Amino acid sequence: MRCLVAMLLFPLMLFAQESIYKTNLQTLDNCISCRPKEKVTNPVAEWMDKDIQHIHEMLNKAQGLLPTMDNYLKIFPSLLSANGNVSTERVLLPDQLEYIKHEVYGGYVSIYINVLVFEGGILYSEISIDADNDIFRDHYLKEITVPLQCSGNMMQWSRIYDDNVLLYRKEHPHFLWELEINRRYEPRELTIFYNMNTPQYLSKNRDIYHVDGDYAHFAELNLKYLLEKKKYGVIEKLLFSVNPIGRMYACAALDSAILTKSYKPNNKLQMQMSKIREGGMQFDSGIISCWVNKFEYDHHDLIKNNPFLP
Repeated sequence: MRCLVAMLLFPLMLFAQESIYKTNLQTLDNCISCRPKEKVTNPVAEWMDKDIQHIHEMLNKAQGLLPTMDNYLKIFPSLLSANGNVSTERVLLPDQLEYIKHEVYGGYVSIYINVLVFEGGILYSEISIDADNDIFRDHYLKEITVPLQCSGNMMQWSRIYDDNVLLYRKEHPHFLWELEINRRYEPRELTIFYNMNTPQYLSKNRDIYHVDGDYAHFAELNLKYLLEKKKYGVIEKLLFSVNPIGRMYACAALDSAILTKSYKPNNKLQMQMSKIREGGMQFDSGIISCWVNKFEYDHHDLIKNNPFLP
C-alpha cells in the first residue's frame, strides 16, 4: 500500500515542482533588475555542486520552517554562531525586537537569510539568492521548489507570521507593520511607508545608520514630499514602525514641522518621539567568517551619533 501511495504521489510532486519552476522562470524573465546579466565561462563543477546543496538544504526548506529560532537553527545552524564561510549580523531594536542578517557564501551564488525575532519567535522571514548570472537561470532555478519574487538583483521568498505578530502586539499594541486597509492613501504615500518600514534597510551599514550623515539624501527621497504636502499621517505611523531608522527619520521630520508651527503632535505621539530621541540604538556584535580569516565586529552604540542629542 505504501509503495502504491508513493507511486501516485511522485508524479504529483514532479508536476508541482515543474509548475513552480515555470512560475519562477517567468518571474525572473519579467524582472528587469534581477534578470541575469553576467555570463560565467568554464564554471567550476565543485562550486556548482556546493550551490545546489545549499539550495536543497536551505532555500527549498523555507516553506516548511516553523516560525521559531529553534526550528531555524536546525536548517541554518550557523545563524547565530557564524561558523563556516558565512557572516552574521545581529541588531537589537527598540521594543524587544532583534533583527538577524545571515549570509551563506557559495560558489556562484550566496543565500541571504533575514529574520525579525521576538522572544525566540519569528515575526518576519526572508530568504534570498543571487540571480545575476546565467548559471542561476540555466542550472539552479530548476532545482528550487519554493515560489520566488524579484527583489533587486535577487530572487526572494518571504513571509510574515501573523500569529507571532499578534503575540507581539499584545505587549506592544502600537507596533505597525502594515497600514490599515480602510483608509485611502496615495500611491506615493504607500511607497514611502513601505520603503522606510522594510527590514531590508536594517543592515549594519554605517552610511545608513549614521543618520546625521545620510539624513538629507534619504529624507529628500522619502519625507520631503510628505512635509511639503502636509501629509503627516504616514510620518506619524513611521514613529511606530519596525525600522528604527524610519522612526528616527520620521521623528526628525515631525520636529521640523513643529518648528515651522505647521504641525502639533498629540500626547501619544509626543511620548513616542521623546522615546525615540532618548533611546538611540544598541548594536550587538556580529561575527564574519571568510576564506582568509575570522574577525569580530566592534560593538557600536549609535547614541553617540544620534542627531537628536547635543
